[in-house]
Amino acid sequence: LTYAAGPANPLVGEWNVTGYNTGMEAVTSPLDGTTLTVTFTSDGQVSGSSGCNTFTGAYTLDGTSLTVGPLASTMMACEQPIMDQETQFLAALQTPTTVETSGATVTLRDANGATQVTLAPK
Repeated sequence: LTYAAGPANPLVGEWNVTGYNTGMEAVTSPLDGTTLTVTFTSDGQVSGSSGCNTFTGAYTLDGTSLTVGPLASTMMACEQPIMDQETQFLAALQTPTTVETSGATVTLRDANGATQVTLAPK
């Protein structure tokens, strides 16, 4: 049995979003036919797909304390349900204050402990 230290930054890498907070006290899965992704780099950059548009910005991680944004996004128009999802997801991604890891999954939570975004390795 060999023990190894966990990564200094557990966010670095490519992730699929498995759930996001809608802003109405509910966490939901991405809409059928859409894929939400997030990539965190070791130099403090975050980017990905919000279902219709792509986004980019900065993040800082200090221990388990996380700050994301502000984020910039492309401006393509899609069907209204996808645009609503995009707005909710990007708001949730910029809300978390803590990072919680469990095995290969990551949960981003707000200051009250509410789930904002759940991530699985891509």
